[in-house]
Amino acid sequence: WNIHLHKSLTQIKFNRSPIDPCLYTRTEPDGSTTNMAVVVDDMLIGTKNPKTINNIIKFLRTKYALTHQPKPTEFVKIKITYHENHDISISQKGFTNKILKTYNHQNCNGAKTPAEDRTKLKPTMTTENGIITRAKEPLHNEPWLKHYRPAVGQLIYLSYNTRPDITFAVQQVSQHLNSPSKPHWQAVKRIFQYLKHTLHRNHDIRFKGNTNKTELEIHCDASWASTHDRKSISGYYITVNNTLLYWRSKRQTVTAQSTTEAEYISTNESTKTGRWIQHIYNTQNIHTPITITNT
Repeated sequence: WNIHLHKSLTQIKFNRSPIDPCLYTRTEPDGSTTNMAVVVDDMLIGTKNPKTINNIIKFLRTKYALTHQPKPTEFVKIKITYHENHDISISQKGFTNKILKTYNHQNCNGAKTPAEDRTKLKPTMTTENGIITRAKEPLHNEPWLKHYRPAVGQLIYLSYNTRPDITFAVQQVSQHLNSPSKPHWQAVKRIFQYLKHTLHRNHDIRFKGNTNKTELEIHCDASWASTHDRKSISGYYITVNNTLLYWRSKRQTVTAQSTTEAEYISTNESTKTGRWIQHIYNTQNIHTPITITNT
């Protein structure tokens, strides 16, 4: 399917971005750029001229059966809201509610934070002859075990797209997909409780339309030797025009020997992401400087 779609888009002079294979761009006769984001069989088109979209849809209908929303309100489970001054906000309240219903937490008691304070989740361990080793097999008789992976997967998707406030907590539970134990599942349910508590709050991420500010601001930090095996955790977020654009919480793959080294690793990881975003802007002929702050 993707190969066939790619051939169709190249026929109307779209170019696949070398930075992101899901992004296609085309330069119009007036010098403007048309962008198309492709996620499997969902496509989102952005351009200045509505006639351009109509021509693209007309062509694609000669190849595929498709439905067209002139002003889309949802894309890959992300709600899109339009405001004055060409502002756009995204949210996932419906998807959040679906997660809670799937795991029977729609009526649970809420929690004010997504994780217990100062709680460190450790791998499932067994003791053999006084030697502590990681368990090779999880406890298959636990009824919650079949829900752990799909629940964490849905939480990852939610945290990556619209909920930076649960990113660290989700990163913690995602470290134990192969051999989860009861405390790990309790940590997942704690995230559910937090989502329930914040379900009716405004967690929209709003992008400003009428602005020429494109400077990327990277803010990064690291917690040194904070995991059970003394690995550090990087945390960073990237803004453009004071709007969140990207965020991550990630366990570092090497063991930092000092807080300084952990901070350097975090700075390196966040800078690579910033450069990736900068390259995407460059494909639009938009100059995008980068500033980095390590706290």
